[in-house]
Amino acid sequence: MKKFIQSILLLTVFFLVGACSYTESPSQKNLIYEETISPNEKYVSSQEDIVYYTIQIFQDSDYTITVNSESNFALFKPAQYSIEYDQPISKENIEIQWTTLMGSTEASEDDELTTAHISLSSNDEIFSERSINFINGALETIIDAIDSKK
Repeated sequence: MKKFIQSILLLTVFFLVGACSYTESPSQKNLIYEETISPNEKYVSSQEDIVYYTIQIFQDSDYTITVNSESNFALFKPAQYSIEYDQPISKENIEIQWTTLMGSTEASEDDELTTAHISLSSNDEIFSERSINFINGALETIIDAIDSKK
């Protein structure tokens, strides 16, 4: 009886270990591309005032592409989206164009970079174009303030 209980316990441990390792990463995400910029690094005097915007692009084993954004800007609300795709991509398939709030690709102290325009292509054809605005939280705050005054 003691060997039976030990066998059951051993099988339970193997089952739990197997289940945990499967649920942790059934689909591995590989980082394909990462780009970080600072819209204000040239214009601030203190290191702690520097803002960073980061775009990360992953692809998992079933070819789903995930675009993730991060920033240390206090009013940024993280954005992420996924695209189902049927083949692998590489960094050569990715183009990110940064623009300012006024739409220029040339930043200045009065018109800093705010938006990443992300294009994904394959065989010279674009299959996804989206934009992530890194001041989205600030814009929502302004809109809410205007709406509350109405």
